[in-house]
Amino acid sequence: MLVVLDFDETISVDDTMAVLASASPLFGDGGRWRSFVSAYTDDLAAFDAAAPTRHTLDDLLAHLARLRTVELASVSRITGSGYFAGTTHARIAAAADAVTLRQGFHDFVHTQEERGVQLGILSVHWSRTFICAATGFDLDAVVGWGSGRWVVANELVFGEDAKATGGCSKVDGVLVGEDKRRVIAGLMEEEKQQVVYVGDSNTDLPALLQAHVGVIMGHNESLANNCNRFGVQVRPYREYTKGQKGLYRVANFAELQALIDAIHT
Repeated sequence: MLVVLDFDETISVDDTMAVLASASPLFGDGGRWRSFVSAYTDDLAAFDAAAPTRHTLDDLLAHLARLRTVELASVSRITGSGYFAGTTHARIAAAADAVTLRQGFHDFVHTQEERGVQLGILSVHWSRTFICAATGFDLDAVVGWGSGRWVVANELVFGEDAKATGGCSKVDGVLVGEDKRRVIAGLMEEEKQQVVYVGDSNTDLPALLQAHVGVIMGHNESLANNCNRFGVQVRPYREYTKGQKGLYRVANFAELQALIDAIHT
């Protein structure tokens, strides 16, 4: 079995991009970063206002895929400003210390390792280094290898002086939910074993639907509304039936562990 988790608000309690932003030498009082967030929010609102009405689940998935244009504009805005230039691995690791993880995460990881279950993280986050520092996952782990712990995410670009140049691999990396879906589909094909994906938001929906078993962590209102609107059935984790493909909901890592136990036995 291969269990793949989203990072922000699935493993972490809150979104962590502002925490990563604090690692920049230009962070100051956070005003510059807030201007990026405001511009992104405006772009997103304009995109939604201009988008055609979604009538079906396929319409919704296509809409989520088209968000790539909004994400690329944000990447261009931030990298073009050189905001992360001069950031170091040490500053990123120090910032990651401020991340609060959901209770029970480390116990969950330990249990999977004891059972030989592969465990990965798949995220649209800007920094794989940051995620590894926050979770204790191995920055050098190879995706899908053995029973190791690996991370698929974007990364700040570092120069020969080990300082960030201001660039980011997100330009051709994991931008939107469709990118996550493709990674999960590839793992299902290559690993030839059951893949469980755990996420919390609309960005995770394509991967949740692709996986053998999709697990929604918590109760993101927008995701719940979209599932209800477009006929995506989400069952309580206690209703899992062996071998049944579908989506299930858990509130925490203890409930996720109970579901994995039911799948694994």
